[in-house]
Amino acid sequence: MKTVAPKLLEVIRQEVLDTTNTTLIEIGAGKAVVSRYLSKQFQWKRVIGVEGDWMTYWTAIFMIKLVGAKVNMVRRNIYKYQMPEGAKVIYNYMSVPIIQRMYDEGRLDGALVFNLTFRIQGVEPMKVIPIDTFQKELLVYDFRKKTKSNSSQPSVI
Repeated sequence: MKTVAPKLLEVIRQEVLDTTNTTLIEIGAGKAVVSRYLSKQFQWKRVIGVEGDWMTYWTAIFMIKLVGAKVNMVRRNIYKYQMPEGAKVIYNYMSVPIIQRMYDEGRLDGALVFNLTFRIQGVEPMKVIPIDTFQKELLVYDFRKKTKSNSSQPSVI
């Protein structure tokens, strides 16, 4: 997280004009490391971690309570999770089939999406930010104005 964090913070500061009216969602949250960190860096409308694995979910709950982070964990299959309405930032570090299916189903519509390493096929990221870890790059996709149904290219705001 240390090498990704400064670049992630920089892009959020540049691209998210009002975090107080924006929901942060960490998909495949694991131990909620990113959502815990970002919940303390910005004042968000809500911070939600979505994790399907039972043991990992409870580990995240423990860590959230331990550090006093304002993160709501949801234990749910990501394909069954209903994305909240309104402005949202989605962070995920999931495999190509998962992020691709979410895109194909329109589940990323209306969101600024941060993804480590895994590219969405057929869509150019708004930004590609090199990072000094094994992941190599942080990809930023902007689906806030245009949706999959009306364009295969994200808009740049």
